[in-house]
Amino acid sequence: MAADQQDSISNGTEQQESQRDTETFWDRFELHASLSQGYLYSNKNNWVAKTEGGTFDFNEFAVNLSVDLTDSLRAGFQLMSRDFGPLMNNKVVLDWATLEYRWSDSLQITGGRVKTPFALYNASRDVDSARISILLPLGVYPERARDQAENIDGVALHGLIPLGKAGSVEYFTSYGNKKTYKEGESVHFFEMNSSLIDSGSTSHTETNNIICLRLFYDTPIDGLHLAGSYGQADFTLEGRSSIGGVPGGPASIWVPDAYSWIGSLEYVRDNFIFAAEYRYLKANDQEFTFLHAKNGMVTAVRDTPSMGWYVSSSYRFTDWFAAEVYYSEIYPDTSDRDGKHFVATGQDDFLAWQKDISMTGRFDITDNWILKAGVTFSNGLAGGFPADYPIAGIASEDWILYQLKATFVF
Repeated sequence: MAADQQDSISNGTEQQESQRDTETFWDRFELHASLSQGYLYSNKNNWVAKTEGGTFDFNEFAVNLSVDLTDSLRAGFQLMSRDFGPLMNNKVVLDWATLEYRWSDSLQITGGRVKTPFALYNASRDVDSARISILLPLGVYPERARDQAENIDGVALHGLIPLGKAGSVEYFTSYGNKKTYKEGESVHFFEMNSSLIDSGSTSHTETNNIICLRLFYDTPIDGLHLAGSYGQADFTLEGRSSIGGVPGGPASIWVPDAYSWIGSLEYVRDNFIFAAEYRYLKANDQEFTFLHAKNGMVTAVRDTPSMGWYVSSSYRFTDWFAAEVYYSEIYPDTSDRDGKHFVATGQDDFLAWQKDISMTGRFDITDNWILKAGVTFSNGLAGGFPADYPIAGIASEDWILYQLKATFVF
């Protein structure tokens, strides 16, 4: 028996060596793509897109190519476009493009346009097939700041450090800058928010000195994962504003040293997953400079602390069906959690918060086709754009968002 086993091992080794000998350069390439089309309908309110009455203005497309140049060197890139109401409008962008060198499991360096694995699911946010929900919980993954958290142009160090019986720690640290697209979520937010910047007038944006840190701890308790994330950056926007009584006057927004941290917990047991995350963000000394009709250039300074959290659970019942439910809360300005500032400007108080209960069913029709159906019961409208509702009484505090999404992957 031992001799037979030895012969089997020898034959297997010879086959592996033969495969390596016959492998061509083109065998090292991997090509993948995904295409998603969604439909959103809300019984009340327009949320980000014109959802009241229904909209198909909700889709994504991505294609990526990667190649193992050597056993230690890997290169790749992904092109992506997405459309969600007024956001991105199917602009094709370079989502990531990297060159990665691997010294060992515990030390790797990646340079280029690097995806940032902030929190639990930010790095896989663009991969619809990797999750059950159609929309990630707004408490930690707000749509109106999505472009600020997705990638950087810079360098990252990362790896996995085994801790023996204590588990293991996966670390990620990066530094760089990024291009903020005018069609992106953050620019649209600043142009819409209280009319600080005239719509469509943004001439220049940049995000610099971006620092991202994440530790992901695989604990000794089977399936229990803990993570901590920290991010910091400077954001600059230049455009025009009429807020000072000068139509189309020059204006700028500067957000120095904005920082965010997230605490995460995930428990995976067979087909069951439980997750909970808490996010806090602070924009210290945010400056808005604009031309005033009487006082010339004026600078207003404010701090903007925000927070959000969620809990979720999901279960895969069969190979073709899984379901998820989550509860999420978001407060874009924790100094105004009850909405008094909105009331003072003639708007509804519930623009200051949003509380969601969301349920989604996922149907894996084939290995390539996925269909999802979801419903979200919401109280408040803080996850959208408050400027869409400039006066009180035109929005509803309680509303429902129905979602459908079909995805093709290969």
